[in-house]
Amino acid sequence: MCSAVNGLALAPGETLSLNELVGERTAEKGFLPAPAITDGKDLTDELGGGICQLTGTLYNAALLANMEIVERVHHSWPSDYLPVGLDATLNWDNKDLKIKNTTQWPVYFSARFEEHIVDVAIYGQPSEYEIEIKSEIVEEYQEPKPQVIYTDELAVGKTVVKTKGRKGYVAEVRRNYLKDGEVIYSEEISRDTFHEIQGVVIRGADGKNK
Repeated sequence: MCSAVNGLALAPGETLSLNELVGERTAEKGFLPAPAITDGKDLTDELGGGICQLTGTLYNAALLANMEIVERVHHSWPSDYLPVGLDATLNWDNKDLKIKNTTQWPVYFSARFEEHIVDVAIYGQPSEYEIEIKSEIVEEYQEPKPQVIYTDELAVGKTVVKTKGRKGYVAEVRRNYLKDGEVIYSEEISRDTFHEIQGVVIRGADGKNK
């Protein structure tokens, strides 16, 4: 996956679509099953699962390189490898990451995966500004009380978590342009809502709970 991005050049005014670049994730292309979010609340193995680690890292690199974000979609819940609001998901048929080179010069991409870490760098002409990305949780919602489903298929009292409960958040991301340490300009990049998720627990019934 990183090999598709590594060495890529993007001309002035050109837009990169990560889905178009990588193509559909299939076993024939060497993609393996890995955990991916399904139905907005569960993790199941899918071909190309885990691709979003590259998607999110590329998204952050593009923000810092002052590129225009044409399209980006956040996950159903925050990723644990990036600050809240700075993730990006990818799905072949309906979710893409598209970034545009709005500078007057080509930009070049470096991407590598080593020891479970994705590293992406974007090279181009130096900017007169230093760019920083700020992520802030502006609202937080408590995790709902889990739903308990009783079954005879488990030993009495034994529980299995079917769906993990999660808090909800509203996260705001801004891109700041600094000169000599002072913020000259600030723009809102995104305001994402991550809805709280009710957990589901399967528990062995004892006769009283049926």
